[in-house]
Amino acid sequence: MGNWEAQQPPLYYLLMAPLYAASKHWSMVDQLFLLRGLSYCLAWIGLCIATIASLRRDDGAAVSGLSLAPALWPLLFPAWFPEMARLGNDCLVIVLAACAWIVLRTIVSSNAGWPRYAVFGAICGAGLLTKATFLPFVAAAGALFLFQLWRERQNAGFLPKLLGLLAFIGAIVAMSGWWYVEQYLETGNPIGSIDMIMLNRLGGLLAGLSQNATLGLLATGLLYLVTTFVWAAISIPPLLVYFPGYLIMALFGWGYIRHLKASGSTPVDWVPVLTLAGLLVGLINQLLVYIALYASPGMPGYYLHSFAPVLARPVERAGAAIRRSPLMRRALQVMLFLSLLFLLLAMFMQAQYFSGCANQAFIFYFNIFTSGPCATDLPRMVENLSVFAWPLLAFGLFAAGWFLMLCGAVAAMRCLHVHANEGRAAR
Repeated sequence: MGNWEAQQPPLYYLLMAPLYAASKHWSMVDQLFLLRGLSYCLAWIGLCIATIASLRRDDGAAVSGLSLAPALWPLLFPAWFPEMARLGNDCLVIVLAACAWIVLRTIVSSNAGWPRYAVFGAICGAGLLTKATFLPFVAAAGALFLFQLWRERQNAGFLPKLLGLLAFIGAIVAMSGWWYVEQYLETGNPIGSIDMIMLNRLGGLLAGLSQNATLGLLATGLLYLVTTFVWAAISIPPLLVYFPGYLIMALFGWGYIRHLKASGSTPVDWVPVLTLAGLLVGLINQLLVYIALYASPGMPGYYLHSFAPVLARPVERAGAAIRRSPLMRRALQVMLFLSLLFLLLAMFMQAQYFSGCANQAFIFYFNIFTSGPCATDLPRMVENLSVFAWPLLAFGLFAAGWFLMLCGAVAAMRCLHVHANEGRAAR
């Protein structure tokens, strides 16, 4: 039997171990609140770092309301909430991704020396020691550095770029190389994937797919991947209410294509695109592994949210294109309103499910017909949820968080509006 924990890099767990040890004699409710609360705060700190960095432009572009794309991410894609509320290492990934994206932008926008490349490599190495999902971002950044090196091949900037690339690679190897070498030596797989190890013992991917794969499983898996990016939790709302989320993704895809046609892109703009492509390739590959190994299509797409600081860049660019079309701008406003309603509905369904007020209809799909008797019995829901959580505190903190977020958004938009009227850059 394989060790499922061994495939997880250690950094997040090393950081959480002292808190776990200090709270091991607490009740389950108290300990979960501490550990999950800290993880959740880390995720929001990462998003705040990304938002502040987005408002302090280093690419010469004017600051606008669209620069708030990282802050708007949870409203655009509400699966952020259940994904980051999990007790898992994605919360640390988002902090490191935000820091890495800031340093990468400063490297590209200035004649940075090799020490800054080394700092960037150290952050990426820490990311790889947190989760293997950092690999696509590292590969995309490496491709950008190689492109810069090739462009400077006959200029005086070639040597500094070469030293920077070597410092970047060296820092990554020094930080995280030992872990991946150890995994390869122990398991034969550089990321220690237990699924790949088990699949290789059974004959490999092609043999498993030839035995278990069907078009229905593949289509269901792809739908599940997209759906769990919109919302992913134990109890899934009816698919019909996901429609606004699907439209938002399609709208931003259209906007980004329109942006590329109208304005083109800079080399650094390709890093988020390549990162997204790499993550999707990895998720689809894992989906195929699940089908080959278990005849199961259950590969979730919520892992993409851990790279919100990086992926917010194309969202910002797409938003600029959407804003230029009155029809699409109105459509986006409607979709955002429906997305907010979806979030409230989905969280209420979660509360009903965990309080024992409703059942699952099919696999994880929420059975809305069994929730009627309990939907209006809020005291009963609170009492049941209190067995393993603090529902009243959670509701208060959630309401306070939304209030602070709205205040911040209004203040930021007002600041941007005032500075725009005065004809000067916003700070």
